[in-house]
Amino acid sequence: MVEGSFKETLFNSIKNLSPDDREVFNRIFKVNIVKGDLAVPPAMEPWVISQFGSVSAIENQIIVKASNLITYEGSVFNDLRSKRPDMKISLGETFDYKCGSEMFCSPLNNTPEDVFGRIKGKYSLTASNIAKIDGFHSVIIFKDHNPLDFNAEKIHDYFEVANSYFKKANEHNKSFVYPFFMWNCLWKAGASITHGHAQVTVAKDVTYSKIGLLRSRSLWYQEEYKSNYFNDVFNVHHKLGLGFMVEDVKVMAYLCPIKERGITIYAKSFDGSLSFAVNSILRTLVNKFGVRSFNLIAIPHPITPTYESWEYMPVILEIVDRGSLETRHSDFGSMELYAQSVVGSNPYDLVKELKSEIMR
Repeated sequence: MVEGSFKETLFNSIKNLSPDDREVFNRIFKVNIVKGDLAVPPAMEPWVISQFGSVSAIENQIIVKASNLITYEGSVFNDLRSKRPDMKISLGETFDYKCGSEMFCSPLNNTPEDVFGRIKGKYSLTASNIAKIDGFHSVIIFKDHNPLDFNAEKIHDYFEVANSYFKKANEHNKSFVYPFFMWNCLWKAGASITHGHAQVTVAKDVTYSKIGLLRSRSLWYQEEYKSNYFNDVFNVHHKLGLGFMVEDVKVMAYLCPIKERGITIYAKSFDGSLSFAVNSILRTLVNKFGVRSFNLIAIPHPITPTYESWEYMPVILEIVDRGSLETRHSDFGSMELYAQSVVGSNPYDLVKELKSEIMR
């Protein structure tokens, strides 16, 4: 654990920024502190102490609110949120690490293929998604049933199969140019099938709306400040102690994550060269933080040139923890959907463990 609270570490880091770095920070981010006070009745004190550690921690709460002024992303940090009571469930027979009757266990017989056939790798192959969200939408089915049985070599294969799929889809129909990769690991992350798999889509005419918003806002930033938005975001995180390099890959414990343990990666390309960094990050989440369910997405560059400007954007990957498999409640509520994400974890704890794993 990092010494000191998230608030103390973050504000000390902001205080120590150079004037130039502070200027960049202030034009991208706004961070402020809010105090939340309440009175605990005597009858409730034993439960509060057992659940949260002390009465004073509950009666005098410190909330950190971080906002990205360019993209309008934002997070509210309060570590007490991670200590709230929840209803545990027994996994029982819900989760089996061994392959059984699921259709992905015998994909050649039990899944449809795309009109251009299947893409096959050493550890995965594609199947056309039976309920599509775009003209080209397929599943990359892992050879391993257990979705957590991954390593750098396997992730390399998944990414290369995805790239081959993107190219094949575009060759089949040149109007489909916007690729997207997503890995929803287990049901808390939205997976309807336990067997390990990722998904790939290729869109036409216009990229997906949230990606388009990021492209548009970052382009505005570049034109307004004559500086690359993504370089500035990473440099600020690096100076705050929340970002580091893995060879030529930029890794951040993002200051405005969509949910717990949000990690943002900037890379030059989407391919197997990312496998070491991605595997190390996922292994840290699984081994150090007990993560079992996560979302990982990648936004590669368009397959062929488009009418918009993309050259200033890196390839972007996002990873987020989706919570315990043994809790009934969802990690997403009205705040996340319509207001601002609520986070209980400390990004400094996350980056410490990531660097320890990757740099060893």
